[in-house]
Amino acid sequence: MKPQIRPYEEGDQEKIIQLILPIQQQEFGVSITIADQPDLQSVSTFYQHAHGNFWVATHGDDIVGTIALLNIGNGQGVIRKMFVRSDYRGAALGIAQQLLDALVNWCPTKQIDEIFLGTIDTMKAAHRFYEKNGFYSIEKEMLPATFPLMRVDNRFYQRVLRPSTRIFHITPSTHWKTFADHSRYSTSSLAHEGFIHCSTHEQIAGTLHRFFTDQRDLVLLHIEPSLLQHALKYEESDGKLFPHVYGVINRDAIVRVEVLRFQ
Repeated sequence: MKPQIRPYEEGDQEKIIQLILPIQQQEFGVSITIADQPDLQSVSTFYQHAHGNFWVATHGDDIVGTIALLNIGNGQGVIRKMFVRSDYRGAALGIAQQLLDALVNWCPTKQIDEIFLGTIDTMKAAHRFYEKNGFYSIEKEMLPATFPLMRVDNRFYQRVLRPSTRIFHITPSTHWKTFADHSRYSTSSLAHEGFIHCSTHEQIAGTLHRFFTDQRDLVLLHIEPSLLQHALKYEESDGKLFPHVYGVINRDAIVRVEVLRFQ
């Protein structure tokens, strides 16, 4: 009998706890208890709503693997509780891959375009697995404001499931507040250089590191190019093509305002 992947059912809870706690405490030495994880005490309520879900890998009567998706809004989800029993790991059975595939295949049906996860730096095999599956490491400050931080997590990953054509603009929240209720948004660079600096999704981290190192009160404007009323040009800077908006940005082209959280 091959292991099977299915959604969580009432009655699975105790077996899930018996799987996860020893891996956390004994295998990885994480000082965490069941009291620190109320989600495991109410799986269906915590995960199986608002387009989230929880999956288990079963072999006979045993639960040998788990993975969960928490929907945090804005087309984003968080992977939680990715565990496989040690004697069921490896490419031969492919349980971890099947669990992740079940989650990833679920996301488009629920309009989830990006997924994030937090882990710890000692889980090297997990890091390699996620990176092989298209995840890339990000800094904590790049996490969505709605990301549920766990006390023990110190390494974070992101995967874009459906590439976006959106462009992005970083600005101090105080500057944004002066335009939040206006029909148009502008910056000093428009007067001085003739355009507003923006970034692609892949360029956000670099822009933050280069220009906003000592700033913490920032917002990220998500801009839909098809709605812009002024020209958008991709122009070379430091060997890369950056999006520049040649005019004010009309408010309806700013489809989301994301607070950047720094710790």
